[in-house]
Amino acid sequence: MKYSKYIPVISAIGDLLILNFFFNFMFCYLVGYNQGCFSILPITFFIYINLVWLVSAIVFDVYKIDHQSFKKAILFSNVKTIIFFFFLFLLFFQIFTFNYYSRDDIKYLFVIFFAALLFWKFTLYYIFLLYRESGYNYRNVIIIGYNDKATELKDYFNNNPWRGYRFKGFFTYHKSDKKNIEGTY
Repeated sequence: MKYSKYIPVISAIGDLLILNFFFNFMFCYLVGYNQGCFSILPITFFIYINLVWLVSAIVFDVYKIDHQSFKKAILFSNVKTIIFFFFLFLLFFQIFTFNYYSRDDIKYLFVIFFAALLFWKFTLYYIFLLYRESGYNYRNVIIIGYNDKATELKDYFNNNPWRGYRFKGFFTYHKSDKKNIEGTY
């Protein structure tokens, strides 16, 4: 788990790059850099959507990617974040008079942004799975006790290397010659 602390940071950097590409860079591209792209209101908006994205992502645990993460959980947390972000995105236009994009542009931008974001999240997810399957970013585990449930747990660890656990052996109360029993506790 030496490098697990970097997973949320990498994920957040990718999110912000995608967000800024689709909403900020495209705005500057469409209105032209010389026609107000860097005036105070667009810059305020750019800062606002970055902060809103980070707050939304933290509220819905988008950056919680660990050994227990499932694709379904990643999908749902990102869907909730996008919906929450969308409403806060639109709130800015209720507070300030700012011609950003037309409604059609916003509609298409959000769909493309959402698709790009999910592509990024699942690409990152599979990169970390491959990284774990290669034997990196894992935790060594031992099991205290030896019974049917303990062997079932051992099989789970051995059959799911992408979870990031490496089974090292059993430790029991009494010495035994059974397979995988490493010693006593």
